[in-house]
Amino acid sequence: MRYVIAFCLGFLVLAAAATARIPESSKERGDIDKALKWRDGETLRLPVSGAALAAPRPIRQLAGTDAERVWTAVSGGPAPAGVEALFHDPRTGEMVVFQNLSRGYVRFDDWDTLDPDAILRSVAEVTEAGNIRRRRVGLPGVHIVGWLEPPGLDRSTNSVRWAIQASTDHGQPVTSSMALIFGRGGFEKLIWGGNSMSASRRTLLEIAQSSFSFPLGGRYTDYRVGDRLSEYGVAGTIATILSMKD
Repeated sequence: MRYVIAFCLGFLVLAAAATARIPESSKERGDIDKALKWRDGETLRLPVSGAALAAPRPIRQLAGTDAERVWTAVSGGPAPAGVEALFHDPRTGEMVVFQNLSRGYVRFDDWDTLDPDAILRSVAEVTEAGNIRRRRVGLPGVHIVGWLEPPGLDRSTNSVRWAIQASTDHGQPVTSSMALIFGRGGFEKLIWGGNSMSASRRTLLEIAQSSFSFPLGGRYTDYRVGDRLSEYGVAGTIATILSMKD
């Protein structure tokens, strides 16, 4: 099997840590890959959200600390709190990381206040400021090009998805694509990584979304008056994530 780490080096470029050290040799990537416990055709119970995750074959799955190991290998820094699973498509090398953020019930009543142009300007400013750190550690600078897919709210699945196109100093295309699935106590953030030119990006993210389900009692529709509310509505949540302030 081709090493999963080899296909994900562009995965966290937009959020690379200042001290990032990405594994470079095939041996380093191979050592990480061999230590992973892949799950095929299983229904997993995720350790943070308690959600069920069941990928159709040939999509492969990792859960818990194995997903954290891949994040660390790719980003060069520790996985953030809430990383709990990973999908990998061995046919394309793409992956999706699942991170649970339990911040309370997110209201949708501010959706109409979302300003995609203003958010994109904020993302560009933060990204350009981060280029100083990236270049200092030998990583190329990154420059925002525009929306590939502006944020869209799907009320039938209580989810939002978007994709941003960027490019490096060397002209290499970089895509940042995410989806949020909202539940009673917060949301699951799905982060796509892979070849920016791949036509299957949206397909894998859609598979990841449909394969994930909050447990009974934890779904968005299970909300009850008196439940903890998030500090932000859905528009504020998206702006916060995309401005890299979370």
